[in-house]
Amino acid sequence: MKILAGIALVVCVSAGAQQPSQLSAEGTPASTGTREVTSPNLSGTENSERAACSALRNRGSDFGRLAAACDHALALPRTLPDLVFIERAERRFLPKKKTDVISAEVTFEKMHSHYADVTVNGKSQGSPFMSGTDYFAEQVTSTGEFAHLFNVFSESSQTDFAPPVNEVIGRRRATRYDFRVKRENNTGWTWFFVRSAINPGYHGSVYLDESSGEVVRLTLQVTSAEVDATTPISEATTTLEYADVVVGTAGMRHVPVRGENLSCFRGLLGCVELKLMFSNFHLFRTDTRIVP
Repeated sequence: MKILAGIALVVCVSAGAQQPSQLSAEGTPASTGTREVTSPNLSGTENSERAACSALRNRGSDFGRLAAACDHALALPRTLPDLVFIERAERRFLPKKKTDVISAEVTFEKMHSHYADVTVNGKSQGSPFMSGTDYFAEQVTSTGEFAHLFNVFSESSQTDFAPPVNEVIGRRRATRYDFRVKRENNTGWTWFFVRSAINPGYHGSVYLDESSGEVVRLTLQVTSAEVDATTPISEATTTLEYADVVVGTAGMRHVPVRGENLSCFRGLLGCVELKLMFSNFHLFRTDTRIVP
């Protein structure tokens, strides 16, 4: 099995973000005022993370491949090189049909994502009062998708996995493992709002290729029952598709290559739909000079 790159960041509403009622010059909301932020919980030791995978392995042969996927996902802080790639997001504020295209160069360094060279509909955008990372997050509302897989398997999440189910994805045979993470155990996926922040409970599925055992799809869902009744977002769904890419001299890596995100708001505020593409992967290099 090739190395799985599954560390992500998701954003919800932050203080200072624009309100949903604010409009851009084109008559569409400039920002939802919401950010979903997903970052890897790296507080566990290597031994504690190994224990999470061993617990799956101890459940019997049906969970052997899932345990192997767990091993690779939790080894990412030690095995995944620093990367640079392009993220492209097609954003729609439903029920409107207009699509905006936001793109940025992403530097994935030491398990954290940094965004630069942000464009909106092909034009360079930004703010002198905001970093590229903050501006991209405000426009897209969901960032750092490379951390979700790590958090699902993290020992701190205490994820409850169901027995496997056979699935077909396109022409590919796969094994699906449904899971659930209780709200009190979610320390890696935070929703930020103007005056509050929460860590929702969530559930979803991990899909493994029947032949190789590699992760081919990850889905995460939040329903109204997994958040407070006053939480501005009532439900959300994220889907990530994984594939092999060549990353320079680091060789082949198994990483997210596309995804979809749908977040819906309470009342009459509608939903934000995102279609994500990750491409042009290469290694991140830093050059250091010592000046006398």
